[in-house]
Amino acid sequence: MSRRIRQRILRLPPKLAGALAATANDLAGWSDDTYWMGGGSVLAARWHHRSSTDVDLFYDEGRYDRTEIARVIASLRASAGRRDIALIQIRPHGALWERDGVPVSLFPAPRPAVGTGLDVVSIANGRLVATESSADILTKKVRARMLHNPQYLTRDLYDFVAAHVDEPAAAREAFGRLTHEERAMLSYDANHRDMPAQVGRAIADPAYPRLVGAPETLIRFARLALTGALRDDELAALREMRTT
Repeated sequence: MSRRIRQRILRLPPKLAGALAATANDLAGWSDDTYWMGGGSVLAARWHHRSSTDVDLFYDEGRYDRTEIARVIASLRASAGRRDIALIQIRPHGALWERDGVPVSLFPAPRPAVGTGLDVVSIANGRLVATESSADILTKKVRARMLHNPQYLTRDLYDFVAAHVDEPAAAREAFGRLTHEERAMLSYDANHRDMPAQVGRAIADPAYPRLVGAPETLIRFARLALTGALRDDELAALREMRTT
């Protein structure tokens, strides 16, 4: 992987780091710059706001043909045959498996724009894996898991709220990418009477103990975030919770 100026190395929890290092060997000899890491584990490594337990990897959907992907899938099947991994799902262009109890996924995605992945994850022996930008991760969470599934995962909504304090530019960028119709859908969900039942669950090892400790507080901030109305005095209150 090319070394960029002003790189910041993100540190994963030991269990995730071990799974990622082993996964680098599962991927049939692909070089480190072939794939990149996204998902909540990257946000957790950047913001230190919660724990995360999985590894989400992506590869350039326009770069590899079926033969190459089939070779990677065959390598994963061989690892499963040796019981190095436990295969959960195989798809024509990706897979989901467990490595030492850590869920790992690999699926195609548009390659991030050059310059967005200044943060990298250190895996082993100086090897580095690029990461997606926070805005890209947040956009995926909203479009893939929130707009098409009103039973929001608490961690996704929590990440969306936390972004307004830890990386507000990313929150603005992600929200700004949404269409008018998508924003209307989020606004509808934000004002739906069943939201407390959907998101009032605990987050593991939060750095917002007061925010998560009172589900109604998370829900109040979530409603504001989903409608694009989390501003000024609300943000000040949220920052106070983030620092206490």
